[in-house]
Amino acid sequence: MIQINVLRDQQRNISGSIRLLQKPAQLCSARPKTLTTQGRKTMATSILHSARAKRNGGSLHDLEASIEEQIEHLRNEIAAFAKIVGENSAVQSKAMRARAETGFEDLAARGEDLLRDLQHGYARGTREMRRTVRQHPIATIGAAAAFGLAFALLLSRR
Repeated sequence: MIQINVLRDQQRNISGSIRLLQKPAQLCSARPKTLTTQGRKTMATSILHSARAKRNGGSLHDLEASIEEQIEHLRNEIAAFAKIVGENSAVQSKAMRARAETGFEDLAARGEDLLRDLQHGYARGTREMRRTVRQHPIATIGAAAAFGLAFALLLSRR
């Protein structure tokens, strides 16, 4: 639960920072409604840099340096977010693998039970067939002859 909260906080920080880079005109004019504390700090830092640049007769170089710092900060946040997502996905993949292994073991056990039942049924059927042939040998010979005759008739019509 703590990892999920950390992920959410970092995602909010990253999305707030990305919004700052996507809309540079808003850096000096208006604050977006959904900024996190980190996003507000970044925005305040960039506003202070641009205000200082104006007061000090600032240059384009100062503004570029400020933007480069923000980009570097975003890169660090994205790297941290990717690391957390990777760790979380590794944990979830282990859990999914364990569930799959358990499911496979259950399926294999049921397959073995079914095979055992089929083998017992086959053995029982074989015993009954042998007993019937021994008890009624003439009926068995007649049934085999009738089956052979029917089979021969079907093949001769082709």
